[in-house]
This record gives sequence, structure tokens and C-alpha cells, in this order.
Amino acid sequence: MEVFLKIEVNVMSAMLLGVTMLVARHRLQRWSYIKWMYHCAGLTVLLMLLLETSLLLFAKEPHASKQLALTLAYVPLFAAPPVLSCCWFLFCDAICFEKHAAEIKPAHWIPAALNGAVAALSPLGGCLFSVENGVWRKGPLFSLYVATTAGYLLAGAFRLLRQRDMLPKGGFGMLMAVPLLPLAGMAARSIFGRPSIWATAACALIILNAYLQEQILRTDTLTGAWTKGPFEHRLSRLLQSNRGEPFGMIYMDIDNFKTINDQFGHREGDEALQALTATLKRTMRKTDVVARLGGDEFGILARVDGQEGLDAVARKIEQAIEMYNRTSDKPYQITCSLGAKLFWTTPDCSAESILDQADSLMYLHKKSKQPKYACASAE
Repeated sequence: MEVFLKIEVNVMSAMLLGVTMLVARHRLQRWSYIKWMYHCAGLTVLLMLLLETSLLLFAKEPHASKQLALTLAYVPLFAAPPVLSCCWFLFCDAICFEKHAAEIKPAHWIPAALNGAVAALSPLGGCLFSVENGVWRKGPLFSLYVATTAGYLLAGAFRLLRQRDMLPKGGFGMLMAVPLLPLAGMAARSIFGRPSIWATAACALIILNAYLQEQILRTDTLTGAWTKGPFEHRLSRLLQSNRGEPFGMIYMDIDNFKTINDQFGHREGDEALQALTATLKRTMRKTDVVARLGGDEFGILARVDGQEGLDAVARKIEQAIEMYNRTSDKPYQITCSLGAKLFWTTPDCSAESILDQADSLMYLHKKSKQPKYACASAE
């Protein structure tokens, strides 16, 4: 009866996760790093659920002839959790710092790879686990498996904790539930020997998908930049943190955007917006946020140390746009007016006030069209 209950839990978890992944496939941004990582993790958990279920059925009547096959089948079940936990840690980096696949460091995978090698050698000497009468037993290096898996999960949770002020409203609680479920499943597996880690991992991925679906609303469908509402919320959270740290607000507007639409069509106008957004994202650092505030207006929240840092960010943006125009084959050039101002993280200002001040500086630049952007220090 207990075996069939475990099988039912695994089957139900696999079905729910499969449906969730189908939804995510159609709604998450195409070819995005986060979508790729989510589906790799989901497929891995589905395969492990099926494998674990097969082992529960296969091992009901253990026989000596099955011993080697059972032991080999347990290798991926012990090799995969640290890999998935590493994906979770990288996923937290991607969410908190807008990182991409190209920024993954090979060193991140060393603990997971070491655990995988030990798991692969376990059928020979039982260093990580052994199988007796269809039931797995802990090996002398089992603590490596626990420490590696839990270490990645806790490191990701710690990253979220440090960046909680930068996460969307309600997002921190949902994301923190993701590592807690596998940790609970791993504890149950370590203490009681029950194969519950994969069912809890499936539940964690379902919660993670709910978070990702919610965050679709914060992203502009045309450019991939943030929308105004989430951007203002992040700015408000930054102000409420009351750390007294400086930050820069940059307000941008494309010059003569209506002319691009009128002369070359709205498709070209859309491509101009996409090209500018891509240029800004390549230019910005991992701690900066780019948002489309409406039409052809963009806002950038830049974490800087002072006025010189803000000046450097604004110059870098202007140089990147100039470089794009030199290399672009479009029949028009993209030029922008910029307004930038330095603020401090205090609750004395509101997000609306900060955006209005940067917007006013942008219009000063648009009217004067001086070669240098309009900039001011906080009063």
C-alpha cells in the first residue's frame, strides 16, 4: 500500500508538472535564457519521476539478477539533484541581476560535477550509495551529495534575500518557497529513505512557473524591457530601503520618432524601439534596470557611487547609440535626448517625483540639443 501511494504521488506530480511546462512553453519569452533553463529543469524532474516510479515497481520483488540494474538506475537519481540545485542558483542570478547564459562561469558546476562522478562510481564501491534488496543505503560520501545539493539551494536563497528589495511585489515569498520544498524532500529522503525529493521538486517548479507567468506582465511585449508599473514599484522599494546610498535615474526619449514612423512605416518604428532596447541592455550593468515608460520613452535605474559614476553611465549610453548608428544599415539614425539626475535611497522622495525630475531634464536636452546630456546633482 505504501509503495502504491508513493507511485500515485509521483504520477500526479508528473502530470501536473507536464501541464505546467506546456503552459510555460507558450507563454515564456521565446528562446530566453530563463525559459531554456526552466524547461531543462522540468524535463529532468519528469524523467527522474518516471525513473523513480519504475524503480518502485521494479524493486517490489528484488532478485539477485536485478541488483546491478537497480544500482545503475539509482545513479542519475543521485547525480541529478546537485545539477538542478546549481540551475536554481544560476536562475536566482538571472532574476536578480538580469544575467544571461554567456555569463555562466564553469566554476559554478564543479561541485555538481564532482558529485556526479562520485555517483557514477558508486555501483563499484558504494561510496555514495548502495542498493540492498531493492532499497538504497547511504554510503560514506553521502554527506557530499547532501552538502552540494543543499549548498546550491541555500546559496540561491541567500542571493534572493540580499536582493529582496529589488524583486517585484510578492515575488520574494514565492521564490523562497522554491528551495524550501526540495530541502524538505531531501531531508525526508535522508532521514526516512523515502523517495519524496522529486515530487517536492515538481511542486517547486510549479510554483516557479506561477512566478514567471506573473512576471510576464512586467515585461513589454515588443521590446522585452520592463513596463512602467513594475519599474516604479522597484524604484519605490529602493527608496523605502532607506540605506542612504546614491543611485541614478536616466530618462530617455527618441528624437523625431514620429518621423521614422511616418516615413518608413510603423514596422520600422517598432524595430527602432527594439534596437534601442537591445543596445541599452548590452550597455547596462547587471545591477541596472531598463524600462519602456511609454511610446518612445525609456527609463534606466542605475546603481552608481556618485555623480561621476552617473556621468560615465550616460556617456556609455550615448557612445553605444553612436556605435549602433555607424554599424546599422537602416535608412535612418536613432538619436536620443537624455536627462539624468543623482538621488539617494531615502523615503523623502516618491518614484513619481524622481521620474518627473529626470523627465524635465530630458526635455531641456531635447530643446537645447547640446552635445552633452542634461544632468543635475540632487539638491
